[in-house]
Amino acid sequence: MTTKLSASSAWQSLKAEAANVGQLNIAQLLASETGRLDRMMLKLDGALFDFSKNLVSEKTLRALFALAQQQDVAGWFARMMQGEIINHTEGRAVMHTALRDPNAPQEVRDCLAKMERMANAVRADKSITDVVHIGIGGSDLGPRMVCKALNGLHEGPRMHFVANVDPDDLDPVLMGLDPAKTVITVASKTFTTHETMLNLKAARMWLKGRDERVIAMTSNVKAAAEMGITEDRILPMWDWVGGRYSVCSSVGLPIAIGCGFDVFKQFLDGCNAADRHVRETPYERNIPVTMALLSVWYRSFLGMGSLALVPYSQRLSHLSDYMQQLGMESNGKRVDRDGQVVDYATAPVLFGQVGTNSQHAFFQMLHQGPDTIPVDFIGAKTPHGCPERHKVLIANMFAQSRALMLGRDGTPERVCPGNRPSTTILLPAINAYNLGLLLAVYEHKTAAEGFLWNLNSFDQFGVELGKQLAKELLAPPEVLAQNESLDFSTSKLNFHFYQPE
Repeated sequence: MTTKLSASSAWQSLKAEAANVGQLNIAQLLASETGRLDRMMLKLDGALFDFSKNLVSEKTLRALFALAQQQDVAGWFARMMQGEIINHTEGRAVMHTALRDPNAPQEVRDCLAKMERMANAVRADKSITDVVHIGIGGSDLGPRMVCKALNGLHEGPRMHFVANVDPDDLDPVLMGLDPAKTVITVASKTFTTHETMLNLKAARMWLKGRDERVIAMTSNVKAAAEMGITEDRILPMWDWVGGRYSVCSSVGLPIAIGCGFDVFKQFLDGCNAADRHVRETPYERNIPVTMALLSVWYRSFLGMGSLALVPYSQRLSHLSDYMQQLGMESNGKRVDRDGQVVDYATAPVLFGQVGTNSQHAFFQMLHQGPDTIPVDFIGAKTPHGCPERHKVLIANMFAQSRALMLGRDGTPERVCPGNRPSTTILLPAINAYNLGLLLAVYEHKTAAEGFLWNLNSFDQFGVELGKQLAKELLAPPEVLAQNESLDFSTSKLNFHFYQPE
């Protein structure tokens, strides 16, 4: 880009809009703007995305769409889906959408066919009662979240997920299982991730030589083979799929085992529906692009540093964990694609918990805290249990978005300022298709944010530093004691840790 983003015409127009934001009132906009609901209530395959309670006027929306045009968001999506190398720092294409494309590359179709055979074989073996999946980050959060969401809706073995190297994660899981009735799946692209390899080592010892019960998802076939995992029990991973975008890859094998391959295919179909939507829909009706533009508006122009994601569904209890990595690892960047330090705020802090639990946790801050924090509410029309309790659940969700908008007058301690923005997403039901659609919408929102901010959303070099330093600190205490480059604080911490009680 020849012009600095913050000096561009679209950016400057939005700065002017932000200067007048004090004049905007969401409730008044709802009452006065003709066609606001039509413009801001968008549908995709029965899922409703209600943006009408956001702090934007029609004029502001036009300015935001002009920013999308200026930043060529549609062009970036086209280049991404055509397999161009848009992850320029690592020299990689970004092709996670190919994983759910009906016309996927042959290597993807071959992998899916192998996944189907493997999943069917495990599910058909009635001696297998449990599957323990080992991974971390993107190799864990996606399948963990999806299996939790679909738990009990489809027959299959019990699924367990382990990520933390803390023994208190893996050991209690294995303690209640029978090695003769358990399969271990492990996902690691490099097959060198320290936490994952240590947990795998412990799990293999627990299996007592039953290495035929281990299935690996990796791009490092040689390393997996050296551990005794034969080729027929290894599924490929590719460098053009980032970890946090990998749930549709072989990393999704636990979903196919726990719920059935047909269900996993429905999940892929839902993702593909969102892929087609973001690729084919004009900005004004494009759901992920609209979400990204609102995010940029709140973060970069209005100084709102956080986003709360609140699913009103216990099945989505792991959703905020998944979205946290997706958003903050992708766009938590201070340097743009041109290597220049940015002079605007990027990724907000994302946090969340299920409703109605969250109402008794952090909603006090949302309603009365000094910071304005946008909220994404997510619910479903169709219950999986008691309709009466589900109705109460969704009434609470609608009431919270209304309360954030309207606020309340009264004595100082009772005042809720109101005029606080939210988006409400109402799915037809929590099922594999709708879950895939929802996740892919957020994937594309994240990518669009990066295109708008001129970031590379697909590397994560900040993750590496702590890992490198941790390896240094694993040296024997006597070696660490002689390490003159170690700071005094860390040196003292190590001394205290290794000193006998």
